[in-house]
Amino acid sequence: MSFLKRNKFIILLLSIVFIFRLPSLFEPYWYGDENIYLAIGVALRKGYLLYRDIFDNKPPLIYLLGALVNGKIFWYRLLLSASLLFSTYYYYKLSALFFKTEKIKTKISTLLFVFLTTTRMLEGNIPNAELFILLPSILGLYLFFKKKEGIYSYWLIGLLFSAGFLFKVPAVFDFLALLVFSVLFFEKKLINLSKKDLSLCLGYVLPIGLIGLFFFVKGSFGDFFSASFLQMFGYLGSWKAGSHSFSLLGLIKSELVLKAFFTFLTVFLFWLKRNSIPKLLSFLSIWLVFSLFGATLSGRPYPHYLVQTILPFCLLTAWTIGLRPKKLWLIPAGMVGLLIFSLIYYRFGWYPTFPYYRNFLSFAVGKKTKTQYFEFFNPRLPVIYQAAEFVAANSVLGDKIFVWADEPAFYLLSQRLPSTAYLVAYHIKDLSLKSKAISQIQKGDSKIVVIDRDMDKFPQLEIILSEDYFKMEEIENFMIFRRKILLPSKK
Repeated sequence: MSFLKRNKFIILLLSIVFIFRLPSLFEPYWYGDENIYLAIGVALRKGYLLYRDIFDNKPPLIYLLGALVNGKIFWYRLLLSASLLFSTYYYYKLSALFFKTEKIKTKISTLLFVFLTTTRMLEGNIPNAELFILLPSILGLYLFFKKKEGIYSYWLIGLLFSAGFLFKVPAVFDFLALLVFSVLFFEKKLINLSKKDLSLCLGYVLPIGLIGLFFFVKGSFGDFFSASFLQMFGYLGSWKAGSHSFSLLGLIKSELVLKAFFTFLTVFLFWLKRNSIPKLLSFLSIWLVFSLFGATLSGRPYPHYLVQTILPFCLLTAWTIGLRPKKLWLIPAGMVGLLIFSLIYYRFGWYPTFPYYRNFLSFAVGKKTKTQYFEFFNPRLPVIYQAAEFVAANSVLGDKIFVWADEPAFYLLSQRLPSTAYLVAYHIKDLSLKSKAISQIQKGDSKIVVIDRDMDKFPQLEIILSEDYFKMEEIENFMIFRRKILLPSKK
């Protein structure tokens, strides 16, 4: 009983997290990025090589999780829920480590963390990479501030932060914040690069290097490097530059240089005042600036990007409670002001939470049909399910299909593999890969092609369809074509 009394707050909180995450386990295949991760995961289990045979532009861990659950959305969501339950528990431990005997700060900080990571406001219900990054980041910070001695502890911390990077590249800014703090803020001299810091860096680069070596051995290092890094940087600049191709000019247009200068200036000012500002306050402020750099790197106002700022924001917010002397309030106030400015400047939005739970409850008690429940997520979703069922009914498991649409759910719902490396039309359009896709369609023997009438015209594909395919069905906006049976020629 003493254990329950000592831990009743976190036990109750974890129970609440689990209850509020339950509706996410029953969502349909509706979210584009998640469907890409799951479809790639299925392809990997079938022997496709990531980046060469099946394409997306993120590091590999998010797809390996999709392979682990074999493309099943329920298990993917359950995996996320388990990750966030562990994240919540270790965040509570980390917060207690920061605030020591000030239990009210620990509780407020953890409650704020739970609200921001569990509700739909910042897409807490969806398995985005940013949410999976939380657990290794929290564990790494916990070990760091636990002050475990020995270079192997720092090597392990580096490994944990490297896992974050292998989910999504902007996670590197969390590691940089920790590294800068470790090097510049522990001794009086300008730079204190110790064996521990070198071990930290070694632990960080080792997994990345091993994965690079894996693709090198497979003869596909160029595909890996281009998709994970070069095309990622092109993506970062494309919001304002209008192109996904990598260029220094595109990065400059994405305000990268200005934000890098501001980040450097922030670190320099805190370093100048390092003897008069509490170390943890300096770290949390620097970390928030670095994480905001990562969250706004592309300039895109997607709510889940803000998940990267949650950890430093929650800790910094709780830190301000009872802060003495009062003039130190200017520091967290300035940091939060910077965050608010960024939200306004980039026009970040958020998703309403109450309608999400109302939709689930209405469906659970029978007040909504399955179709009405699906339409909450996407008005076209019932049609996508219907069209995918038609594809499945008119093909066999070994058949490959091509979908000219931004709906990767077709591959998952029909349980058919793609005949090209590209699961969504915007990859082909944005990266100018139409010729390559056509070549793969011909070589891959696409038994079925699905066309979304709302998509841009694809003239090369239309020629192939007119010569080698016949239209089987139209289901609202989706036209479904099947390859003609070619009879052997008589000699």
